[in-house]
Amino acid sequence: MDDSGGDDARTESGAHRPHAASVWRTVLLSFAAAGLFATLLTSYLLKTTKHPAAPLLVTPSDAAAREPDTLEIAQRVASVFVAALGVGDLAGAYAQMARPYRESSSFASFRDAWQTPLLASPRAVKIARASEGAVRIDGAYVRGATFTARGMLVTAAGALDTSFTFLREPDDTRVLAVFVGGIPIVQGLGPSSLILQQFPSRRP
Repeated sequence: MDDSGGDDARTESGAHRPHAASVWRTVLLSFAAAGLFATLLTSYLLKTTKHPAAPLLVTPSDAAAREPDTLEIAQRVASVFVAALGVGDLAGAYAQMARPYRESSSFASFRDAWQTPLLASPRAVKIARASEGAVRIDGAYVRGATFTARGMLVTAAGALDTSFTFLREPDDTRVLAVFVGGIPIVQGLGPSSLILQQFPSRRP
């Protein structure tokens, strides 16, 4: 029996095996090359692409010093003033009054104003709001020398609606006037007003 047909089939089959292996090798090499290219491309993009910087958290100690606002100033000055009254340091409280008041009103009159039963020995003060104004002169805004604040003064009689007028002086802010329930207790705009003190030649 002639086996030439079978030999030819086996020969053809064997000839296909190296070709198939070559094809798979080519496919594998293509995948490897593609993977290497993707890796190199990704590395290049990561190195050359600028990513947005993460938000920087700045602590108060690192931040620039912030000037206190009007409400903070009012609370600070009023607290020092009332604390002196609360411990009976009337001379210390008097020293917290603005210069125009001290030059127009004696310590005795100041002491008498705060020794009424309703106002004696106040315990605390809480400023709720403050307001100030400004005027535009020659294209620039000039801040007001005075500003007002309103809150509650706590005394033995209870919490009293109280408003303060403050004067910005060269060295610090001081109390110019105090009103309790709309009634003036101490005020620095008497006969010796600020303008008259600054311009004595203009007095009548």
